[in-house]
Amino acid sequence: MRRALTIASSFLCLTAFLWCGDGAVFLRASANSARASIVTTIVLTVDSPVMLVDGVRTALEVPPVIRNGRTLVPVRRVAEALAATVTYVPSLRQVSIVRADLSLSLAIGVPTAVMNGRSVSIDPADTRVVPMLSAGRTMVPLRFLAESLGSTVSYEPRSRTITIVWRHTDGGS
Repeated sequence: MRRALTIASSFLCLTAFLWCGDGAVFLRASANSARASIVTTIVLTVDSPVMLVDGVRTALEVPPVIRNGRTLVPVRRVAEALAATVTYVPSLRQVSIVRADLSLSLAIGVPTAVMNGRSVSIDPADTRVVPMLSAGRTMVPLRFLAESLGSTVSYEPRSRTITIVWRHTDGGS
């Protein structure tokens, strides 16, 4: 654990960095407020049925795949790791993702999504990039999902590893 102590103005401010697996929790407290900032880290590898969430192995029913040059992931596992609620409506072939002030709906085979009531392109550069079904699981474009949920995404092409980082407060926003 690494700690830094800062004295600012006439009050004490303490910042502590707690490392938990591959994730970190940043705690900041002062005389006026206390707020926790949390970092959730998800690591996936293309064609691997395992993802790491803050260093903890989690099984995937279907591994990430690359289609039309984009990585698709099982929506439920990734979205729930980012504190979202996922609902699938089979009759509409539609998945809904909700978290705090975000509502996102995607339909199988459709290149647009509805985000907070507005239609948005899933991948403006390629309309072939659409949600799909694989082994009974809904697969969605990883970057679109993660960035819509406020995360950053990086890709390491040699190992085909994707890292998602979500910085949020303890309230999940």
